Amino acid sequence: MWISPTAALRMTEDRTPPGVESFRTGVARASLGAAASSLAQAKLQPRCPTDGDRINPHLWPITAADWKVVLAPRVPDAFQPPELLFPAFDRHHLPEEDVVGLVTTVYYPKAITRHDCMAEVIAYADRLACRWALSSLVVLHVPGDSRHEMAMHGHILSLPLKHLPTGFAAPTPLLNKKGPGLLHKELLDLRAARCR
Repeated sequence: MWISPTAALRMTEDRTPPGVESFRTGVARASLGAAASSLAQAKLQPRCPTDGDRINPHLWPITAADWKVVLAPRVPDAFQPPELLFPAFDRHHLPEEDVVGLVTTVYYPKAITRHDCMAEVIAYADRLACRWALSSLVVLHVPGDSRHEMAMHGHILSLPLKHLPTGFAAPTPLLNKKGPGLLHKELLDLRAARCR
């Protein structure tokens, strides 16, 4: 069943730090109807897929401009397909753990290229993987994906548990009160390092 971008947004509690522009972060909650798999599909499908979008009956049809899974270090490659990573998380998710995902969105000016946007959000997800042991799905949305005129933007959907080679472990400290500010600082630090 297709989930519209608006419906996916309703599954997420906004935690964007005050005064921050072109950056949004929040937590997707089971109590708001989210599951990691359904949210991942929603990000990969900004418009309702048609039969022409279905390449393989075993894979999710994708209507987004570009995407990539970034795994935490030493996590087996078998988790690379989103169709395996997110259902694996859902199977291990405990009912008392309400958060099923960290959703970060970075908005870009119209003058930037797709590959520059994608390179930055992949590098950002790689920082989250290396520094916080998070596995993430990176998705690029561009005007035309769903007949919208929004600015090009990249979504980073990170699983909220540390992802170790042995499986999912403790919740990330990024879920605490300082988490949104730390997520924004990671982007600022990345941009400062990339421009040197």
